[in-house]
Parts: sequence; C-alpha cells; structure tokens
Amino acid sequence: MILTLCIFAFSGSNMMPSSFIKFEPITPTSITVVFDLARCPYISQGVAGFKVWHQVDGTGFYSLNPTGTVHLMSKSFVVTELKPATCYMIKVTAFSNSSEFA
Repeated sequence: MILTLCIFAFSGSNMMPSSFIKFEPITPTSITVVFDLARCPYISQGVAGFKVWHQVDGTGFYSLNPTGTVHLMSKSFVVTELKPATCYMIKVTAFSNSSEFA
C-alpha cells in the first residue's frame, strides 16, 4: 500500500502547503502529527498551539470538537483508533491565546 499525504495550513480562506507539518510514525491504527516549527519559525509568533481533526476521507465533514489540541511546547499529537487500510483527512488550525486562526 502506498500512503500519500497532502498537508495544508489554513490562512484566512486560502489553503497553502505546510512544510512544518509532518506525519511520523505511521502505523495501521495510528498516526503522529508532528509540528517542526524550526522549518517555519514565523509560524510560532503569536501561536499558542494547534487543533487537530481527522475524518474518513470522503465523508465531507469534521466533528465540531477537535480530535485533540497541541500546545506549542509538545510539538506532536497522536491520532489513534484508526481503521487499517482506510484513507483519512487531517485538518490542522492554529490558535493564539485570544483567538483561532482559520
């Protein structure tokens, strides 16, 4: 099986590729979302952390509540209980102490 991942950060209503988000390690039932802020130091200015959502690809919606919250100091989040051989979409948004960046 070949696993292809596309990663996007959201800036306003525009999506742009994000070189600071990586997936490692990947197992049949989990994936670790890693934030490599050294690759993109301007991102950490004003950012308190990130919210992570996941959905089965093609379902068309994310839950209202994030799968998890990653504070800037931890730099990673493990998404667990995934079904093997299933494609997932991962959504990441940044937030500051006062608001969420779309």
